[in-house]
Amino acid sequence: MTKSPTLKFAKSGALLSFGIGLTSALTFLKNVLIARLVTVEDFGVVAIFAIIMTAVEASSYIGLDRFIIQSPDGDKPEVLATSHTLQVTRGLLGSLVIFCAAPYIADFFNKPDIAPSLQILASVPFIRSLSHLDMARFQREMQYLPSVIVDVGSQVISIITVIIASNFYDDYRIAIFSMTIQILSYTAISHIVAKKPYRWQFNKPVMMRLLQYGWPLWINGIMMLSVVEGDRTIIGASFSIKDLSLYTASISLTLIPTLLITQITQRLYLPILAKKQDHRDDFVKDAAVATEFSILSGVFVGIFAAIACPALIGVLYGDEYNDARNIIVIIALVCSARLFKGGATSIALALGYTKSIVISNMVKALSIILAIVLIWADYGIYAVLLGSVICEILATITAFILIKLKLDIKIPNLIPSTIIASLIVLSLVYLNEIYLQTLNQWLQIIIGFVIPTITCIILTCALPALRRVIHNVYKNSSLYRKT
Repeated sequence: MTKSPTLKFAKSGALLSFGIGLTSALTFLKNVLIARLVTVEDFGVVAIFAIIMTAVEASSYIGLDRFIIQSPDGDKPEVLATSHTLQVTRGLLGSLVIFCAAPYIADFFNKPDIAPSLQILASVPFIRSLSHLDMARFQREMQYLPSVIVDVGSQVISIITVIIASNFYDDYRIAIFSMTIQILSYTAISHIVAKKPYRWQFNKPVMMRLLQYGWPLWINGIMMLSVVEGDRTIIGASFSIKDLSLYTASISLTLIPTLLITQITQRLYLPILAKKQDHRDDFVKDAAVATEFSILSGVFVGIFAAIACPALIGVLYGDEYNDARNIIVIIALVCSARLFKGGATSIALALGYTKSIVISNMVKALSIILAIVLIWADYGIYAVLLGSVICEILATITAFILIKLKLDIKIPNLIPSTIIASLIVLSLVYLNEIYLQTLNQWLQIIIGFVIPTITCIILTCALPALRRVIHNVYKNSSLYRKT
């Protein structure tokens, strides 16, 4: 019997969610272990390492994996081989930049003694660039197991490395070993699970298509870099290393569910939407599901992060991180607004209109200019974060406008649904600040799970596209056939 597309979608989504969720949990566990093993100041140095690695990755990202999924001929050998060539070139340049700039980066953060460590970590981008892109080809057919094996396997090995290294070191060198071994493992396992041979090739027509598809994503990567790491960079350079450490712990706790859901949304919906880009009616139906799922995700994460995470940070990281509680509440609003935009991003990627992502993120990048002005005016870290919330909301509105005007994709009830969802998040965050902050921390954590769960169940019943998907899954399930 042929599996229904809806049931296949549900099963693939479950595997993908499990894989990304487990990977995120392992990454978070590793960060907590490192934070517990080193001082608050050394954890700030680990944050600097993360900023630099993210900066190189984001500033050179051109969406090779997304092109392989989105392109009709993405499974052709010449596409895969040319993508490998471009990926290695990108990785080599990134490693050279870090190695040469290490002394200047260390001086910028007022930590000149970490320059040799940065030069050791310079090998990471090149090692990662040697990974096999066959994982992206698997995702064209919604086969996510190879990606799950690579991501989970490398993180497990990384955690083991942290435990072993902690027997010899008690400072940021633990992170150096962990990051290097994790990337080595990632690259090695990617070749083990691949089925296509690993080749380098320069096919000029394919290369030009890759660059045409990727240059807006490259600009977008720079914009995202300024947003995602810009705040941390400014805080690290303008405030103390302890402030950077507290801020890093806060975003680590709140961004994990955000990044988890963002990856699930893009990996799950991109191949589905890409296949239906020539069938307008079917595309719009699936696009509506993607946008409603993003709205639902933004509601859940915003409420959960604002209520539960301020209590969680002391439990997980230690009492010395309790000063970050107020920072987390503001970051929760940033994460919520960012997730609302996820559906629009998937639609733009599926149709190859990557310029819309660049434009919306240019709006978001205004938060960096605003942050510099606010710090110069001596307003402090909280004003910087509130500026991020405002710019994130404006970027989400811009993304919605672009998919409607430029792509002529009209999602039913998109604007009203988003406004209602935003009001729900703001209302519950406000009530949390008034009534829940004095409760026992474990009770706060429990309430932080219960309230967003109930809210999302109610919203799911009210959102038509998601309600239709759930109905179809039920109709195709064994439970329905038995009745």
